[in-house]
Amino acid sequence: MGYHHLPSMRYYWATDPDLGVSFVSLRMSRNRFEDILRNSHDRDNLTITAGEKDTSFKLQPMIDLQSFRFKQLVNPGTYLSVDKSIILFKERSTLRQYKPMKPIKRGYKLWCLACMSGYANAFIVYLGRVQAINCNLGFGLGGRVVRQMTECLTEKEHIVIFDNFFFSSVSLLEQLKEDSIFACSTILSNRKGLTILALDRTLNRGSFDQKHCGSIGVY
Repeated sequence: MGYHHLPSMRYYWATDPDLGVSFVSLRMSRNRFEDILRNSHDRDNLTITAGEKDTSFKLQPMIDLQSFRFKQLVNPGTYLSVDKSIILFKERSTLRQYKPMKPIKRGYKLWCLACMSGYANAFIVYLGRVQAINCNLGFGLGGRVVRQMTECLTEKEHIVIFDNFFFSSVSLLEQLKEDSIFACSTILSNRKGLTILALDRTLNRGSFDQKHCGSIGVY
């Protein structure tokens, strides 16, 4: 549990001096802890509608509360990054993702808005292709993720960086500029609304092409 890892949860209440953790055992008995863990419930089944039954609906209140508190506790700095993160988890779960080329190959996938210290000011748990994220924002899934997580940036002069082609589009960059949020990202050359740059094979070594249109610059 937490930063103090033992081979089994029950070892926290062990009487052996090399295993037991008095900080835990003196505050709650093992049986009471297991009863609470076994019966923990974050959602009233009687209040759930058919449209809310996605893969995380049982835990959504706790997820929403944590996301709200994360935004409250630390003021975001000037430079922020939007990217995906994986929480290590090897047990059975419909939410578990498998990424064989990543350092953490199995676990829960999150989208995060993180500051330079690595603190996640906002996050969204990835639920799969059926995930509905504020469809009224008028972008694809990647754009809606960025827009939803930057809603908490109420102060000006934030610079958001995302280097994943999944998120970026010209319309998203323009919308962020209207929201007084500067952005820097990589983008596919065939994105709609993107000006055509000179081909690499036509440029000299060490050279690059660039174009500007209004507040958007492409290199």
